[in-house]
Amino acid sequence: MSSSENAANEFVDILRDVVKQEFSKKDSTMLCQVKQKKSGNHYDLSILPGDQVSLKNVANMTRYDLKVGDYVYVYAIRNQFSNCFILYKITPPWEESGETTSVSSDTETETPAEEEEPVLGDQVTYHYANGVLTITTVE
Repeated sequence: MSSSENAANEFVDILRDVVKQEFSKKDSTMLCQVKQKKSGNHYDLSILPGDQVSLKNVANMTRYDLKVGDYVYVYAIRNQFSNCFILYKITPPWEESGETTSVSSDTETETPAEEEEPVLGDQVTYHYANGVLTITTVE
């Protein structure tokens, strides 16, 4: 290899390192599956796809009591597993409550679920900036 090729390769390596460092500073969201309930509102999770990586003792910030096998989104502040929390439970369409379908002899009609007033914990937004996490809920 010539010295110009070595210099180009070193420059590319430096750029890769800078990009990795910048990505490590960004928050991220991961799809996980509940593996076990720990104490109180804390759970052990596995990051999907696959069960290669697991998270231990992650705080649940939703209003749901999670069960083994449930799917959740986990928010990792600064992309660090040690600084993450469960922010959303994924409810499959077949488990959503309140949706009913009534069938008459002539046509099929859907009866919409009654609109309920939002309650604390229904709508949660998270914002992280300058080292401060702001959690906003409907009151």
